[in-house]
Amino acid sequence: MTRLDRFLAQSRGEYRRMSLGLHRMRELLEKTGRPDKAFACVLIAGTNGKGSTARMVESVLRRAGYRTGLYTSPHLVRFSERVRIDGCEVAAERLEEILADWERAGIADAEGGIPAGEGERLTWFEQATLLAFEAFRRGGVQLAVLEVGLGGRLDATNAAEPLASAVVSIGLDHTEVLGATLSEIAREKAGVLRPWRPLVLGAMPEPVREELRRLALAAGAFPILAGEPEGESGDFSYADFTGLAIPLAGRHQLANAAVAIELLWALAVRGWPWSETELREGLAAASHPGRLERVEGAPLALLDGAHNPQALEALVRHIRQECPGRPVSVVLAMAKEKDPRAALGILGALRPKWYFTVFPNERSLPLERWRHLAAETGIAGEFFEAPEAALARARAESPPEGLVVATGSLFLVGRLREALGLDPGIA
Repeated sequence: MTRLDRFLAQSRGEYRRMSLGLHRMRELLEKTGRPDKAFACVLIAGTNGKGSTARMVESVLRRAGYRTGLYTSPHLVRFSERVRIDGCEVAAERLEEILADWERAGIADAEGGIPAGEGERLTWFEQATLLAFEAFRRGGVQLAVLEVGLGGRLDATNAAEPLASAVVSIGLDHTEVLGATLSEIAREKAGVLRPWRPLVLGAMPEPVREELRRLALAAGAFPILAGEPEGESGDFSYADFTGLAIPLAGRHQLANAAVAIELLWALAVRGWPWSETELREGLAAASHPGRLERVEGAPLALLDGAHNPQALEALVRHIRQECPGRPVSVVLAMAKEKDPRAALGILGALRPKWYFTVFPNERSLPLERWRHLAAETGIAGEFFEAPEAALARARAESPPEGLVVATGSLFLVGRLREALGLDPGIA
């Protein structure tokens, strides 16, 4: 077993052992020579949309000729999807080399863990973030786009010092960690702001956006309110730009594009310029696997990692707009900490045939729980231990003009993408 294998094995139980806080990360950044200081960065938080926004920003910056880093989570198939330089996954050999160097320097132990002060150890996500920062330093990255893992204020990515930050959206998710109200969650995500730096605020309930704007002003930051683009994904306008296009489906992606453009403007003012041609080409080339991803065939399949009410509602809106009248089948799996009742209610508006399943992760809501919920709510569904079997049955039982939707978790989508032989690359 390689060092990288041992490191990846530690991710089991990651969410259950999560411990938010920046003190461990800051200590290890100092011990490793501040790799985060080797490159400039932007930091993107939000309940939904932060990954898509990050990919759009990175794609434009890459077209502008900068050597870019992109750090996102979670991955769909391979860990290296999380850590990219110039659009390409960092090779496993490079990550293994970093871990070996840390072990020789006494930073990492033989099990691949990284001790911190007072008997603590870095959490797995903190280790992953530190590994990404070091990979970016060794890879000569000039500007890294960092997607916040969870929240903002105490997330490991927030140990870096961004040139600009963004909060793309606010919704009820991870309430057991971030707070039970939109206001509480907003304050956690506002932790990514910095004095004298721009903070772009995306589409969200106006009272929440106003609260974030006030927090930014009080901290000496410069709040920028993203507007609403006009048009559709294949042809939209924003501010002075017309005829823009993104390959990402869904009206909500236009709102994400507005945040990306505002962030790019903020960077241009701070010495990272780009041209209109580079903006157009970068937006048109951005991709985000597993988000309203079409798998052509008869029936058509749609893979979407929506896992909270806000994202599921966006999925239903997209289906009603783009696939009206199609009979729908839903392949559904979710994590234990999510709200399955809300998912059943939101997706139930499509009047689908139901195919319940689980994904190979201890966080998966067990099949018996799905059986209980289905009986309790009067839903007639089929139940499968293997996601691949659930998808195959749904496709076999759906008419050629139908639509099969696999949703509820990126863990589910990742497993199905792998089974279907789809590559998660974005370059």
